[in-house]
Parts: sequence; C-alpha cells; structure tokens
Amino acid sequence: MSSQPQNKTLIFCTSFAATNEEWGNRYKKWLDHISNSHLERAQILLIDDGSPILPNWENLTIYQEPNLPRLNDKEIALYHFNSRLGRSSLLNYPGWYRSFIFSGTWAQTLGFNKIIHIESDTFILSKSLTDYINKLNSGWTTLFCQSQNLPETCIQVICEDQLRKFTKFSRHDYDINFANKPIELFMPFTNVERKFIGDRYGELIGLDGIPSDADYAANIPSHWVVPKNGSCTSS
Repeated sequence: MSSQPQNKTLIFCTSFAATNEEWGNRYKKWLDHISNSHLERAQILLIDDGSPILPNWENLTIYQEPNLPRLNDKEIALYHFNSRLGRSSLLNYPGWYRSFIFSGTWAQTLGFNKIIHIESDTFILSKSLTDYINKLNSGWTTLFCQSQNLPETCIQVICEDQLRKFTKFSRHDYDINFANKPIELFMPFTNVERKFIGDRYGELIGLDGIPSDADYAANIPSHWVVPKNGSCTSS
C-alpha cells in the first residue's frame, strides 16, 4: 500500500506581546482559530520580534535565536528573536519585515514547499476561501483590500515555484528598499485575487463586528467575536 504524500505547508504569523494577557487575547485566539480550521498544514509557526515574555501553552515548542530544529515534527512552534526591531509607525516596520522574510529561512531549512502567511489579527472565515487556499499549488497569491485599494498582505500564499523568488526578495535591505514605504507596492505577487469578500474591518469607522458574508477579516480587535472557519458564506 502506498503512503499518503507528506503535507509540507507552513502557516505562520508574526508576533510581539508584552503581557500574558496580550498573548492570550490575540495570539492564542488566532492559533485556536487556525487549529480548528480546515486549512491544510504541517506546522503552525509564530515568528516573534523579541517579546519580553513568552507564552506557556500546551503543545507549543519554543526555539530561541539562533537555534533551528532539524525536523518539522512539531505541530505548533514559536521562533523568538533575541532583540526587538519593532514597528514605530505604519510605514516603519523593520520587526515585521525581519519576521516575515525569516519564514523563508525556516521553510527552506525544514523542507516546507508552501508558505501561508496569515497575520495574527486576520481570520479565514469561509469554506470557499479555505478550499481555494488549500488547492493553490503555484504562484505567490494575495487577496485584495477594498478600503485601501491595495493587495491584502495580511494573507499571502507562496507556493513551491515561488520560493526562489521569495529568497531573492528577502535579500533586499529594509532601510534602503522599504523604510517609510507601503510594502504592498513592492512585493512580487503573481496574483491578486479579488473574488473573495473581506477587508480590514477593524479600521472601518462605525463597524463593530465582522459582516456575515465575509470570506476573510483583517485588523480585527481582540474583543471582537470571530466566527469559526467555514461559518461565513459569500453571497
């Protein structure tokens, strides 16, 4: 009998928290949502920008810079940078950039062939978007943020044929190429998918919850209720 091929998909977010409460209200909420979803993955990874305190969650394995594992045999992992680079403003994000591109190093070291980036305040809500992401096997795909009229970098899928491009992208010097610039305009996406409903709802004035027809929701405050994956449907 032939064995099933190994799933080599990495799902990751970037992280920083100053308190246990913040770890629970934001990052554990995100982690539980991913864990209970039907998104195919071999591992969920948090890449941490030098947080002064780290969570003590069941089934979480923590790796301290510069140590990397040899096997991707942990379902949930956190990689902790020793220093914090931070994000001082909307267009000054060296900590995010370091953590984001490090996912490529992690994937290359451990043999992942597909990377899914979902920010920690962003949620996949519909079965149709879940199925779409699971079936992607080529390209560097992002969604579209209607309110900002920009690619939605909170959700990205980098498939095997784009990993070399990702490595090349990660060699850019942050200060020279991206400081004080919107990163959305410089990422080498091959596809910006516009057919799904979603937005940075947490930024929209007058809105206090996620619309029921949303396929995804980004920039969601920690106190908002997030429907489980697959419970929202597009019209």
